[in-house]
Amino acid sequence: MTQPAWLPIPTRGWVAPQPDDETPWARFLGTVTLSVTVNASGTVQSVQVRRALGPAFDENAITAINQWDFQPIYSIDHTTLFDAAIEVDFRLI
Repeated sequence: MTQPAWLPIPTRGWVAPQPDDETPWARFLGTVTLSVTVNASGTVQSVQVRRALGPAFDENAITAINQWDFQPIYSIDHTTLFDAAIEVDFRLI
């Protein structure tokens, strides 16, 4: 997977990770890093955990990212899929 020299931009459907009653939010705060493949239309095609924080956090991050849509990337005269590493932070506000 090649790393882009730009930051992928979610354009619609941006969803923050949501806490649930079973996630130990107060004890484990940190970052989940995901490898994401985005198809030519800007929809998330696949997600893999690169750096885990714990099963509940990892699943929560994947659920949120799967709802994101990204600005399509153009290669010459057509859109193309791309890979990106995305960090999802879990912290108390």
